[in-house]
Amino acid sequence: MQQRKILILGATRYDIGIVNCAKKMGLYVVVTDDNQDRSLSPAKNLADESWDISWSDLDALVARCQTDNINGVIAGFSDRRARYAALLSRRLGLPYYADGSNLDLIFDKNLFYQACEKSGISTPQRYPSNETVQFPVIVKPNDNGGSKGISVCRTKADLSKALEKARSMSQTGKCIVEEYIENAEELVVWYLIDNGSISYITSCDAGMHITDPSVPQIPLGMRFPSKYESILAGDFMQCCNRLIKYCGIKNGLLGLQCLVKDGTIYPYDPTYRLDGFEIDQIVSLFDDKNPLEMLINYSMNGKMLSGPIELRPVNFGNKIIFKLPIYMNPGQIVAIEGIQDIKKKDWFLAIYENIVAGETSSKECVYAGILCMITFYAFDAADLAEKINYIFNTVKVESSDGDNLIIPVDGYVLADRLG
Repeated sequence: MQQRKILILGATRYDIGIVNCAKKMGLYVVVTDDNQDRSLSPAKNLADESWDISWSDLDALVARCQTDNINGVIAGFSDRRARYAALLSRRLGLPYYADGSNLDLIFDKNLFYQACEKSGISTPQRYPSNETVQFPVIVKPNDNGGSKGISVCRTKADLSKALEKARSMSQTGKCIVEEYIENAEELVVWYLIDNGSISYITSCDAGMHITDPSVPQIPLGMRFPSKYESILAGDFMQCCNRLIKYCGIKNGLLGLQCLVKDGTIYPYDPTYRLDGFEIDQIVSLFDDKNPLEMLINYSMNGKMLSGPIELRPVNFGNKIIFKLPIYMNPGQIVAIEGIQDIKKKDWFLAIYENIVAGETSSKECVYAGILCMITFYAFDAADLAEKINYIFNTVKVESSDGDNLIIPVDGYVLADRLG
C-alpha cells in the first residue's frame, strides 16, 4: 500500500517535532518553505521530501499538492502558517482542524477581546484613542503572535515609537493599545476540542522576568500544573466553553495565555495551534493522548481521535513538571557541554535543542537567545531548586572569545516563585 502524504507548512527547528511525529504515524512527510539554505530550515534534512515553495504561495502549493497527491496539510508554530494551512486545505478539499472556526475572531486581538467579553471573561482595558491612554500600556500588532512587535510604554514618546513598530509588524498595519497589568502572574491553560466536546487538559504557571522595561517579560521557567487549577474548574471554565463555542471551534487545540491579578484571570493571547510550550510533549509523557497526533489525524482522516481515548485533565501524580529555558548572551558558539550529563539523570524527561555549536546566539528575538528548553520533574520546591542549580552548574556554552554564554538563574529564587 502506498504511504499517505502530509505536507507541513514550514521547516524550522520547531517543525522537526511535527516531522518526527508524522513519521511515527507511518506517513510520508513533505515540508515546504522558500529557504534554500538548509541551516535556516533544518526540518528539510529530516523530512522524506522538501519543497522550496513559500508556505504563503497558495497557487503554487495547490498545483504541487495535486500533482504529488498530498493527502493532508498541517502547520505548527505560527498563526499565519496555521491560517494558510486552513486556506490551502480548503482549496484542496482536505480536512483541517479549524474547519468551521472563525479564525478572524481568534487571530485578531481586538476581535478576540470582544469575543471574551461577550463570553463573560475579563480583558485588559483597551485604548482606542491615543489621547485617552493611561500609562503604562502595552502596544501589539493586532494580528501577529510570537511576541513580535510588542512594546511596553510609560511615556507619550515611547508610545509614538511603539505604534510605528507594531504597525510595521502587522499584516494589516493595525495595532492594539491596552493597559499593562503590572505585578500580575502568568498563567497558560489548554483545551482540547473533539467534535464539539471541550476538555480542559492542563495548565502551567510561568515565572516571568523583566530584562528591559520597554519590552515584554520573558519566561524563566514553566511549572505544570498551575497552582490556579482549582479556580480554572469553576466559572472561568464555563466562560471558556462559551468562548470556544462563540468562536465556532469544533476541533483542535486551544491555548490561552493569561494574566492573573487579585483573583481575576485576563486572557490576552490565544494560540489555536501548537505553541512554544510544547504542550503535546508534556501531555504525551503522562497520558495516552498526544495533541499533535490528534491534529495530524484530523488532517489525514477528518477526526481528532482514531480510537477510544478519553479526553480528560492530565494527571501528573505527585510530581512537579518543569520546563526550563536556558538563555544565552550574544556570541558565536564554539562548544556546548553538559547536555549529555543532564540526559542521563532519572528525573530528565525531554529537551528541545534550539541552537547547536557553530551557530550564533543573538538578541534579535526571545527565542534567538535560547540554547534549549529542558523538561524534568521534581517532588517539591527544595528538590526543584537543587535540580535547577545542577543544570546551570553543568551546562556550559563556550564562545569564540572563550566566555561561557549561559545566563545563570538562581534555582532557589525561581523555585520559591513556582515550586
